[in-house]
Amino acid sequence: MREYEEKKKISRYLYSKPSLAVLIILIMLLTKATWNVYGKYKESSKSLALSTRELKDLENKENDLTIKVEALETNRGIEAEIRDKYPVTKEGEYMVVIVDNASGSKNQNIQSKESLWQKFLDLFR
Repeated sequence: MREYEEKKKISRYLYSKPSLAVLIILIMLLTKATWNVYGKYKESSKSLALSTRELKDLENKENDLTIKVEALETNRGIEAEIRDKYPVTKEGEYMVVIVDNASGSKNQNIQSKESLWQKFLDLFR
């Protein structure tokens, strides 16, 4: 009988309003902590995806630069790079510059239109 009474005291204590309030507050605190950890997990997974993407981009850039450096280690690669950046020729070579007449006439038409507009505006000054 005593065992039954002791169990009854324990259950009365556990099911009392103050102990239930404490349990509810404890559950709320644990839920908030879990929610915060979940938020940090989401942020870190986004950061991981971003870092992985940046790593792939940097690896591709490194591969491109390695190829360019290997090309610059040869005479042919150096010559090609110089020819791309500067208008130079070797001895005995000639450079041909092609000028498009159509683009020149368009520029003249634009300049003449602007000058007509300026003439018109000058009338009011």
